Amino acid sequence: MERIPSFALGASSQSLEWQLASDRGLCRSSGARRRVGRSGHLSLCTPRACSRRALRSCRRSHEALTLGLPEGGFLVGLTSVHWREAWKYGARAYRYCQHDAGHALGALRFAAAVLGWRLRLLPDVSDGDIAQLLGVDRASDFTEAETEFPDFLAAVGPDLPKGYLFARANSWPVGVGAWRWQGQANQLSPDRADWPEITMIEESAVKPHTALPIIRHQPPAKVPTANRMTNSAATLIRQRRSAIAMDGQSAIPYDTILPMLARCMPDHKQVPWDAFSFPPRISLCLFVHRVDGLPSGFYVLVRDPLRKDAMVAAWRHDFAWVPVADGDLPLFALQLGDGREAAAQISCLQALVSG
Repeated sequence: MERIPSFALGASSQSLEWQLASDRGLCRSSGARRRVGRSGHLSLCTPRACSRRALRSCRRSHEALTLGLPEGGFLVGLTSVHWREAWKYGARAYRYCQHDAGHALGALRFAAAVLGWRLRLLPDVSDGDIAQLLGVDRASDFTEAETEFPDFLAAVGPDLPKGYLFARANSWPVGVGAWRWQGQANQLSPDRADWPEITMIEESAVKPHTALPIIRHQPPAKVPTANRMTNSAATLIRQRRSAIAMDGQSAIPYDTILPMLARCMPDHKQVPWDAFSFPPRISLCLFVHRVDGLPSGFYVLVRDPLRKDAMVAAWRHDFAWVPVADGDLPLFALQLGDGREAAAQISCLQALVSG
């Protein structure tokens, strides 16, 4: 670990901001609308909320949408309202929404797995298609409300084949544009601040219909200490606690954190990474402190080894890139030293990340 430069604030905090995470929301379908969660929406069509005629319409819509899906399959879509993050996090709100969308996708995949079901992200669908299917392209129903943006569409089902990819041409109902939606989006805030940076990103990041990505699986990381958990899903879910509950004093052993990092590596045979087929596009930047057996400093877990050379060329030239993990886990030490001040600055001065 010698010859690794000590931690230096300055340009590093700005040059790494683009990699640090974000926030997202929930889904909607036809019927009564309700905004829920930190950044998204959920709409429901229930027997109490719909007339018999509306229920027949809902049934026909369901049959049309599930055409091409296995028996019992259905679609789930998520959307975001960037203002739900922008009021607090400003221009970085878009990335925070993206971060939440990823967490929501993972949660959906785990929920499906608990039931013995599968979930598959539909990567070829355009934002326009998703907006139309979820009803967020209705400008007249968003007159005073904050704009809502599509995140993704996924197929869920008990008999969804592993590796199943949705056939868009076989599933899109012809009359989707003529569907009659009920209700209007509620306004979240009477006053809002405009963030030109977010608007620029929203316009630049609109996803068109794309060809299905080339499937490229990489072998899972081999870490001796990454043994399979024996606890049930219910036990693990119920014992989850917020990082806010951390005392800011206790340390964690390196042998404990190593398998945690190993499970962040993509493995197309394991939940939740089997939800999509394309290689990972995000690596984990880690500010390490109070890890017994691992010096404090700045580290990176390169989740797609084929991108490492490009990362080395694009990042600061004084980063050391010294491998530190056992096995073939691509964890690298970039700078050593106390990085808590930089971590706090990058995270909007939150005390949680510098404790």
